[in-house]
Amino acid sequence: MKKGEKAKLDVNWWKKNKSMRLRSKAFDTALSDYITARDRAERAGDDPDLWREASNLALGAKKEASQLVGKCGLKQDETKAVLQDYVKLLDTLGKDANKQHLAHLKSATKAQDRIAQAFSRHERALRTDAERLGKLEKLVAQMDATAGKLIAAIGAKQFAINVNTVTGKADEIENSIEDTADALTTAAKTGQVGSTPPGQVDKAIKAANELRQRAHRMQVEVSGLRLKSRDALAAEAA
Repeated sequence: MKKGEKAKLDVNWWKKNKSMRLRSKAFDTALSDYITARDRAERAGDDPDLWREASNLALGAKKEASQLVGKCGLKQDETKAVLQDYVKLLDTLGKDANKQHLAHLKSATKAQDRIAQAFSRHERALRTDAERLGKLEKLVAQMDATAGKLIAAIGAKQFAINVNTVTGKADEIENSIEDTADALTTAAKTGQVGSTPPGQVDKAIKAANELRQRAHRMQVEVSGLRLKSRDALAAEAA
């Protein structure tokens, strides 16, 4: 080791230039592991877990270097100086890697929160559809139960107009429910739920499927109204 040399992130350089009398297998391995982890983290770029691993390994290599400093003896001053430089370098690199870990973790958390917010919007849309469907279910049930009286009071043509309006609303609500339910199901299958708790995801999917079934039953009820309307128009024309 030449006097005044600085530590290099190169295991082969270190092994070649250190004092041959100094056994450094643990440090060699620790330094190599850190370099590999750092390269992997840099290639990935924004993976917080890889940066955390690099940080931990840098501090582990620093510990090994620090222990070697105390083992340096006579005529190993240059090696000792480089090891002391390694301690400083690896401490800095470990802290830098931890900063990267925290920064990318924050970004990842924000991204997960945005995805969770999108999932939450689908949930809110589903609740709105459920409210609209509930109101329409009551209206259809009332129209079906009082169809005879309604036709006698407002006439077959007006009843048919009312049924057509209800049909349009039923179709629109069902389509909205299908779209929202598909979005929720796709998000769950592909893991695009962000930080949404698993239990909440399962609950949303169950609610979506139940609402789909209600919408299908609603269409059957509306079909019944259309038949009554058609019969009423035919009777009026006869």
